[in-house]
Amino acid sequence: MKPGATPSPARRERILVADDEEPLRVALERFLSSEGHSVVAVGSGSEAIWRAEGDEEFDVVLLDLRMPDVSGQQVFERWRRDRRELSDRVVFITGDIVSADLQSFLRGSGRPYIAKPFEFKAIVDVLPSKRVA
Repeated sequence: MKPGATPSPARRERILVADDEEPLRVALERFLSSEGHSVVAVGSGSEAIWRAEGDEEFDVVLLDLRMPDVSGQQVFERWRRDRRELSDRVVFITGDIVSADLQSFLRGSGRPYIAKPFEFKAIVDVLPSKRVA
């Protein structure tokens, strides 16, 4: 490997990032792309549903819980009902882990979550394929 080169991921993941906060969405897209992953980034729950109902397959979905149009919880519930394989690939990202209702939902979902603000290492740690050392 050339000096200063970043090791490539063990496996290139196809990742859907759904977050209405543009700076965070763009930062995640850039970071994950720089790690060698293929990233589709959308700014709403309805866009996440639309992208997932197309021909595209995703290995991981980073899904914000609090979005203004369709919440991440609503997206997840829809996928759990209609696309179980996709709901099994969701990792929630949220700035609200204080709400009792949200804590109950997260426990019941059986899916991992990352609390905002977070370091990018937390994202890498939840990907199915870890970076090669």
